[in-house]
Amino acid sequence: GSSVEEETPMQVGDTFEIGSISKAFTVGVALQLQEEWVFSLDDPLSQWLPEMTAQVPNGDQMTLRQLANHNTGIWDYGDPILEAGATDKSLRQKSFTPEEIMAYALENGEPQFDPGEDQAYSNTNYILLGMALEAAAGQSMAELYQTRIFTPLGLNNTFLLEGVPQEGQIVDGYFTAESEYDEEAGLVNSTDWNPTLGWTAGAIASNAEDMALYTEALASGELFSDPDSLAQMIDFQEVDPIKFGLLTGYGLGVGVLPLEVAEAWGHIGGTAGFTTLIMTIPEKDTNLVYLTNSADCNVGLLPSAIEESLLDG
Repeated sequence: GSSVEEETPMQVGDTFEIGSISKAFTVGVALQLQEEWVFSLDDPLSQWLPEMTAQVPNGDQMTLRQLANHNTGIWDYGDPILEAGATDKSLRQKSFTPEEIMAYALENGEPQFDPGEDQAYSNTNYILLGMALEAAAGQSMAELYQTRIFTPLGLNNTFLLEGVPQEGQIVDGYFTAESEYDEEAGLVNSTDWNPTLGWTAGAIASNAEDMALYTEALASGELFSDPDSLAQMIDFQEVDPIKFGLLTGYGLGVGVLPLEVAEAWGHIGGTAGFTTLIMTIPEKDTNLVYLTNSADCNVGLLPSAIEESLLDG
């Protein structure tokens, strides 16, 4: 249900945090800006964020494309900060600026490899990408999402969360506390978590109808004016699913989902209280959206279940 405590049932139009599916929106903005010659994904990071580049290990060797396809080796701040927030309420409710997220990431982790040497999923890449997009466009990411994606596609229930969700703004989210976090292990309402720590890597909220519209816009190329933009987005490099949480290939903001009967691509999302998935199966002309208000759902089981229904159907 949308609230366990109040026993309210889930409604079709309910709004969820979509987590890392936000990356597919961030790349949507990036490819549109590239079409308009505002910048190129092959620009060095230093062209748009010279001061930040100087602070990032190997920053002077990174391009925007390497950020978008997780080729930089930069340490992933995501899971450690979520784990820390599970026990620390002040951290959980804190608003982070992108600069503060980067400060946390740079203080707490070392590069995994040199840019271009390997691929490993890192939310930190998308914080830097968001900062570079803002610098190039001279607009906030909230404005860029709104004017370039939400409004044109009629996504009226989709927005960037810029603080702790207001009462009733989204459905309640939950996770199961392990005893190490909580003497009273059990179901924890995590709706007070401040999604600014995900920003362009994971702070968008949406509902099923809007996510279906966006998945369709991605799959059909409708989001872009140049067919090459979608081609770049789905130029998948084979990746290690262990480093990419189930995905077996990664392009720009979307990845290959493990389906044997047909090629499927999309993205998986997870926040402190939500687990989400979008998937398109082009040759079956099928799109799928999966939104839950539990951080404990195993989306890894979904592809095989979909596989069975496709074989049956």
